[in-house]
Amino acid sequence: MRGNPRGLLHHFIGDANSISVGAGTNIHDNYLVHVAEFNLSGNGLPTVIGDNVTVGHSAVLHGCTVEDKAYIGASANQGRLIGDKRCDRPGPKPVSHV
Repeated sequence: MRGNPRGLLHHFIGDANSISVGAGTNIHDNYLVHVAEFNLSGNGLPTVIGDNVTVGHSAVLHGCTVEDKAYIGASANQGRLIGDKRCDRPGPKPVSHV
């Protein structure tokens, strides 16, 4: 892990792949950051969180990439690419592992 993430580190589970957290990223309480070993195409699915990202309370990030300056809303559940400066809110979402 790089940078200095804020939050409770016991909610990071990198058992099957890697987790990377960028500098200046703020991760709120009760989150879960997990990885996936492979997608259906056989590609590895680490979780990569860019620089200056805000992850809201109770968010779940699973085998996804969050680009710099993105905002993940409270209780969001993600397993896909979240673009630069995008605001992502909770609720059902299409899942496409890159």
